[in-house]
Amino acid sequence: MTSEEVTQCVDTTCGASSSATRVAYDAYAADLCPDGVGVDAVVDDSVTQEQPPVAAAEGSLGRFQAGVLEIAEDAAPDLTTWQCDFNACGAQHPTDLGGVGQYVDRACQYRGGIGCEGALGGETQCRACYFGTTESMRFPGNLGYPQCPMCLCEEFNKPATDCILCSGFYKYFRIYVTHVRAGLDGIADAVSDDCMQFGEMSMYDSTGAKVAVDVESSTNPNGFNPTHNGIMEGPNAAVDGTLALKFVDKNFVENKYSEMIFAVAGDPVMIRGYEFFTANDAPSRDPIEWTLSGAQSAEGPWMEFSHISDASPPPERDFSYGVFDPCISN
Repeated sequence: MTSEEVTQCVDTTCGASSSATRVAYDAYAADLCPDGVGVDAVVDDSVTQEQPPVAAAEGSLGRFQAGVLEIAEDAAPDLTTWQCDFNACGAQHPTDLGGVGQYVDRACQYRGGIGCEGALGGETQCRACYFGTTESMRFPGNLGYPQCPMCLCEEFNKPATDCILCSGFYKYFRIYVTHVRAGLDGIADAVSDDCMQFGEMSMYDSTGAKVAVDVESSTNPNGFNPTHNGIMEGPNAAVDGTLALKFVDKNFVENKYSEMIFAVAGDPVMIRGYEFFTANDAPSRDPIEWTLSGAQSAEGPWMEFSHISDASPPPERDFSYGVFDPCISN
């Protein structure tokens, strides 16, 4: 496709967009192609031999919708790439209505990627992204760019909801459990002693390392934690790094939820995964539905980024549910 064909395509698909949207796109395109040279640029054969082409996403301009789950095929969410480099990635055009930004995406290789800068040489590994909620990005002419990561919303003072919430760096985390396995003695809604419990919850960063937690910061608002052999089975037990103790909330059935808040030890972190472990007994108390949110203080505001509605706890006790991707809900 030549530069003229791209222009015609954009004119056709973006015609129904607001003038502000088109102006923002034109400004962004000018940064990518400052001399009017676009995808029909001449390619150096030596570069071609050294860097085999990476297959780009199938489809044409305007085919893809933006959003965490509806993005260009080669821009699949990857927490290790959701970083900002304001020196390398300088084509930022935020507007009052949203606009376009750039973030570092290692999938932007030779000839690779919808919205990738320098796709025919001089790669910066910078990908275009939209500011705005998923709903606001559903408009004619959308080029398939993903929603921007949180570092861009922070840089340009945009609402957190205009960026991918699971890409944020948070100091505090909140687990909010709403349903447990139940089924005690074959009765569908029966729960042992009306409790919710689990043995441990671990989080992992983008390198796969376990995130250190400030154990003493953990709280269980409106909960009631019993003691066993003189030891309180409180929220500290859920993040103490051992299965020797468990977290039990006896107010779960009465409150219809159980909430746990804790801080990480050190700087805010973007988590790559998280993992629940069953406690030592009472399978009917195992969580099966919860949300995980992040914030910069224990009072919020909370940014919910993971909602698991149909978890399958293992039958084994003191056993892992498996690692959950914080960017995938069900």
